[in-house]
Amino acid sequence: MNLSSPIGFLCPTKIVSGDRALENIPNELAGLDARKPLFLLSGEAAAQGLFRVVEKALADGEMRYGVLSGVPEEADLTHVREAALAYRDHGHDALVAVGGGAVADVAKTVNIAVSGRPEDLGRFHETGAGPLKPLVIVPTLGGSGYETTRWARLGGRRWRSWGLMPKMVVVDPRMLAGDDKRGISAAGIALAQAAEALLSAPANPFLRAYAGAALAILSRHLGAFVRGEGRAKRLHALGLVNASQAASIAFANAPPGVVHCLGRVLARRWKQDPGMVMAFLLGASIEEKARREPEAFTAVTPLSLGFGTLPTPGAEGFGALVGTVKALAGEVLSSLGWKGQGIVPSFDDRRDLAREAREEAEGGLDEEECLKLLDVVFPAGEV
Repeated sequence: MNLSSPIGFLCPTKIVSGDRALENIPNELAGLDARKPLFLLSGEAAAQGLFRVVEKALADGEMRYGVLSGVPEEADLTHVREAALAYRDHGHDALVAVGGGAVADVAKTVNIAVSGRPEDLGRFHETGAGPLKPLVIVPTLGGSGYETTRWARLGGRRWRSWGLMPKMVVVDPRMLAGDDKRGISAAGIALAQAAEALLSAPANPFLRAYAGAALAILSRHLGAFVRGEGRAKRLHALGLVNASQAASIAFANAPPGVVHCLGRVLARRWKQDPGMVMAFLLGASIEEKARREPEAFTAVTPLSLGFGTLPTPGAEGFGALVGTVKALAGEVLSSLGWKGQGIVPSFDDRRDLAREAREEAEGGLDEEECLKLLDVVFPAGEV
């Protein structure tokens, strides 16, 4: 590896994970000069009564906080305005999003509004409106894959800035009850994020460390989570959520991946969860890439994947990586009952899908690459 070659990597996010991780929130926020956070709860987290766990964890401290409960998955700027008003009216100085998906997007966009002026929402991009307030994410089982990244998406609008990445993610096993399928779907998203990030810049040791760690953790915990039960299952859920955080950070530092972007487009078209569709695309994509571009795998060895050698057949290089990724993708698909659906009957439709994937990547994706993957996955024009 030539470390004199230019590389870049940014991770402003601290991950606090394990038993009683929630109890660390007051001290961690105090270190950021914040002592009165506003908690935003997803609708799912509220329905599961998860904030009672948070209240109990914070009961021994003296931290004051507010709560805005039940942020829906179809949240829009109305919910942002409501939360921003609550934040300002009650003198809050930090945001804590409990749950995944829209609640994290709402928290990020609220942070833009309360850190500067409300009109900054209309022009916030890349440089942003200056330093933002401390943002903490408390993930539950499942998620969109964007919670720990530098993107926020809400009501058809998108914001992008390194400042949107949370200051801290708190992963506590007490918060990880829920639908197994959501956890497996999130693992499919993490798998695509990590694999594509790793192959986009295998000579970047920092990106490789995060992406490799995500793959290694998924290898250890995904199958065990699917087949586990009781306390053991909760511990494997902790592994899956940690893998998602590592994969998201790698994803934030990598070019947009064709599997990730096309997977989201096809998931919307087919009304399926994106993790399952990404896993479907990824198995074919990585095998084809290994065939067409073996040089892309030359810097990737089992040792470089972080936390030890991956438990897969094959001694060296891309054989281990391809085998691992395909096995994990198969685990996701079989667990979620993938049968394949949807039709891509014509060249024009494929062009439309490629254009949508490029828009998903905000222009940072080659449409021809999308078309090549569609030709590999749908050689006969239909699923």
